[in-house]
Amino acid sequence: MLSEISNIAKEVLGEYVDVNQIGVDTGFDSLDIDSLLLVELAVMLNKRLGFIVTEFEIKQGNSIRSIAELYDRTRHLPFSHGDTQPV
Repeated sequence: MLSEISNIAKEVLGEYVDVNQIGVDTGFDSLDIDSLLLVELAVMLNKRLGFIVTEFEIKQGNSIRSIAELYDRTRHLPFSHGDTQPV
């Protein structure tokens, strides 16, 4: 899943920063991107993977690897992030 999430992140963020700067452990804060771009990433993760993650969670984790770890932790839960529908 790390590879899939990395590809999505590079697709979204690559429009604004050089994809060669984006590694799985690169801190988003070091890329000088704004929160709206992180929202766009969250929307794309939901659209492509059905993974509901907030801009705050992405910013707090601060890397592609942390997003993948969050995905792995939450995909086994019957409800995720306060949703009222099963995942």
